[in-house]
Amino acid sequence: MRLRRPTPQQGRALELLGHAIEYLMDSYVIVVSANGSKDDREAIQLLMRLNMDVFSECEESVSFIQWSADSFTRWFKRQFAIKESTLDE
Repeated sequence: MRLRRPTPQQGRALELLGHAIEYLMDSYVIVVSANGSKDDREAIQLLMRLNMDVFSECEESVSFIQWSADSFTRWFKRQFAIKESTLDE
């Protein structure tokens, strides 16, 4: 799993979309008992898709542990490739 690092604008958009989704979900729960509308569900789904779009556009950030594991893997592959080529001689 890769971490995401949003810009300030993306962070604000995610915050606003999250609040809007939460508000609609809370009101939808109340409305469901009083014949909830298809438009309410579609609005929630639209906001959730927008939220996912903004999130997926955020820059990926690699944790130190992942960076270390990737570095070790690259180093190991280089070492193994060198030893393998010297065996052929």
